[in-house]
Amino acid sequence: NVAGMEAAILYLERVGQQTGADSGAPRRMVIQSAMDAIAAYERTLSAALLDAVLSIDGAVVHGVTDSGQLDERVPTVSFTVGGLASSAVATCLAAYGVGARSGHMYAPRLMRRLSLMPEGTIRVSLVHYNTLDEIARFREALSALVAGLRSTRQPLAAGPNAGRG
Repeated sequence: NVAGMEAAILYLERVGQQTGADSGAPRRMVIQSAMDAIAAYERTLSAALLDAVLSIDGAVVHGVTDSGQLDERVPTVSFTVGGLASSAVATCLAAYGVGARSGHMYAPRLMRRLSLMPEGTIRVSLVHYNTLDEIARFREALSALVAGLRSTRQPLAAGPNAGRG
C-alpha cells in the first residue's frame, strides 16, 4: 500500500528531525539519522530489559546477554524462569497488563535442542516508543508474579488491580 509506505517514511523523517538531523539534509540522510537514533535507543532498552529479566532469581535469557554485543540484538528477550511454566508466566504478565508470549516461537527444533519443550520460552518485545519506566514496571510485575507462582505453584488469577471497582 503506497499510502502506508509514505506514512512510514514521513514518520521516520519526523523522528530524524526530532533527533537532530540537519533540516536541509536530503530525505535519505534524515531517515538514516532516524534509524541510527532508533537503533541507539533500542540498545538502551535492550540493556534495561536484560537487566530486568536477569534480576529475577532463576531467570535465564536465551540469546545474547553481553552488554558489549547489544548491537547484535533487538530489544526482544526470550527467557525462562526455573521451575515455572512459561505459559503460566506469560498469562500472569498479561494480568499485569504486560504483553508477553510463550511457546516455541516458531522454532520447535531449537527449543527441543535446548530441552525447553513443550513449554518453550517467554518472549517480551519492545520498540523505540517504549520507555525505561515501562521496563521498570515489567520488572516489578515479573518479580511479583514469580514470587506468587512459586509460593502457590499455581498461576495467579489476576494482576495487582484484581477485585478493585
